[in-house]
Amino acid sequence: MNCKLLLRTLFIVIGGCGAGCLPEEQIIPVEINISLNVKDRNHTSPLYVSIENHSEYAREFHWRFEGGVPSVFTGKHPPVVRFDTPGKHAIVLEAANDASRLSKTLYIQVDSAVTTGFNWKPVINCYAPAEVKFTNFSTGGTTYEWIFEGGEPAKFTGKHPPDITFPQAGVHMVSLRIDNGSKIFTISDKITVMPELAGTFGIYPSWEDEDYEAPLTAELIADLQGTETISWDCSGARLANPACEKTEIFFHLPGNYQVNMHIGNGKQIRTVSQNITIRQNHNLRIHRNVCFGINTASEIIGCCYSTKRRKIFTQTEISYTSGKEIDLVFLGLNKNFSLNKFISPDSCILYPLLPIQDASHTVFYKEVGNKITPETFLEMEDDYLLENTIWEPISHPVCTKGDIVLFHTADKRKGVILVKEMVDAGILNSHIITDIKIQKND
Repeated sequence: MNCKLLLRTLFIVIGGCGAGCLPEEQIIPVEINISLNVKDRNHTSPLYVSIENHSEYAREFHWRFEGGVPSVFTGKHPPVVRFDTPGKHAIVLEAANDASRLSKTLYIQVDSAVTTGFNWKPVINCYAPAEVKFTNFSTGGTTYEWIFEGGEPAKFTGKHPPDITFPQAGVHMVSLRIDNGSKIFTISDKITVMPELAGTFGIYPSWEDEDYEAPLTAELIADLQGTETISWDCSGARLANPACEKTEIFFHLPGNYQVNMHIGNGKQIRTVSQNITIRQNHNLRIHRNVCFGINTASEIIGCCYSTKRRKIFTQTEISYTSGKEIDLVFLGLNKNFSLNKFISPDSCILYPLLPIQDASHTVFYKEVGNKITPETFLEMEDDYLLENTIWEPISHPVCTKGDIVLFHTADKRKGVILVKEMVDAGILNSHIITDIKIQKND
């Protein structure tokens, strides 16, 4: 018998005790003292419980672990017990010795195992304002708390939230907080909302039609956001491709036109309109402030001009392809402008100028009747005077400030030059400044 369980008391009888007196043993009752330990106080299934047994005076120990693995055990110090099933479980210890038997029950709460996950999809699409549906696949939680950054509503408590609207474009964080009573699980995802439907466009006449006279070809260029579809229409005009963001439009007749752009994103449709006025064709193109350099300025300013390309060329810029487009060549002898005249491109070889390859032929005229003057030149808004003035050919007319020079290009366009200024800027930069009015004939 364990010495801790026996109290031996020896009674020595003095006087009246015989030699047959024996000592008596007293057994102390069982004392049960047990405690349960759960790691990190997390009661989520599977739950592992370690048990500390500090009971005293017991010789026998019988354990029952309701719903546990193992379910029973005999011995003072049980192994770690695993509980898989959520709920309240009893842990029972019966301890005994020869004198007493005692039982004690403790309870352990096992919380549900948690699985996490949710997904989302737009009700229609992700263009702002975007309405989004959420599906929660999470299990085991006792509470579910949602946070929708930038959403309406911004928060929701419950497993299955309503559809959430995100009014603004951008990246929005969505978080779900799951609590099973002992541990909190958090998952999140990002929702990208694209810009809302919007758009503008510009009407850009071609370089040849910048005077807005009929017939006119222009380019339509859209500036869009949040758009999946586009279409154009314009009554009285012809569109090259009505379903492209960038397309060409042709106006054959003068008038007032409304160009409509229809855009959509699958849930909204908007129409953006612009008006454009196409004027009557006056068959006259105006070239303002065209500078022609003198001979020694031909490499810096240039003395050769193309009325089709509206460009002055220096000698080094002239190539085979550009040479045949040159209509006017200015011959300026010196910075004092002692001799100034316009010559035909194909006659450069006769002067101290580089010859032009594949040069065209321009005819110069003098006017009979003097209808075109500097004053009438400024008033010209159409080609009436050019068509109804009697011209006589003249060989390379000499000119000075205020003079009018008439010409006829190789492609049968009549034109007139007004010499406005003669600028003395040294031998490399002296030049004349002109305005040119010429028939379009296109």
